[in-house]
Amino acid sequence: FTRNKMLVAQAVQSLQMPTWDETNIFDAVYETLDRLSRVDGRKYVILIGSGVDTFSKITLDKVLQKIKETPNVTIFSIATGGSGYMGGGGFASGPMNSIGMLQAENQLQAFARMTGGMFFEPRFEAEFPDVFTQINESIRNQYQITYKPTNTKMDGTYRRIRVELVDDEGHPLRMQDEKHHPLKY
Repeated sequence: FTRNKMLVAQAVQSLQMPTWDETNIFDAVYETLDRLSRVDGRKYVILIGSGVDTFSKITLDKVLQKIKETPNVTIFSIATGGSGYMGGGGFASGPMNSIGMLQAENQLQAFARMTGGMFFEPRFEAEFPDVFTQINESIRNQYQITYKPTNTKMDGTYRRIRVELVDDEGHPLRMQDEKHHPLKY
């Protein structure tokens, strides 16, 4: 774990896609989430891989349970072995049937979906900068809304709330597209 942006950039630039021999993606995700559960604040995981797991001791069910139990973590999954990349071979090489790849991609999608993250399936390595730009924009443009009811009874009833966007002076925020047409928010 680091906050050093240069180390992260160097690590991403030095990535080499592995072959299919042995992948322990479930063990890796579980261990990462376990370590992150001891870190305060919002956390982000960028998971780059095929999604294929051939050697983990941890099962998919245990990973999914760990994802549910780990608060404040968003997973961004980047598939490297999918059918979209160069006609189906993926970044990695080796035998893999299409049903296995579909299952692997679905697992990566589930990790992202369960945590409010995003799933990417780049077709070419040159798409990585755009993927990382989208991830960066997603992280930098998040808002958290909290609510503390004035009615403190814990009776299980619903409360009606209204969320309004306002400008710097407290007036209702008016949003418009490039052609100056009003947008709903």
